[in-house]
Amino acid sequence: MAAAAAVLALTLAACGGDTEPGGGASAAPASLDARADVSRQRLTVSNWDGYMPEDLPARFKAATGVP
Repeated sequence: MAAAAAVLALTLAACGGDTEPGGGASAAPASLDARADVSRQRLTVSNWDGYMPEDLPARFKAATGVP
């Protein structure tokens, strides 16, 4: 039981946030360009089948212009 708890603790510690620039979500807002032409970009979302509404990609494209 103690070994399983140790493995779980190490696994959870490895899932911690990355605070280094360029490696985690905390660095993303500083590197975003608010004037970027997103109409020339493509967004890919990987998700479980049936997890989001089927019309969501079309609605997103209609709202943002990004496929």
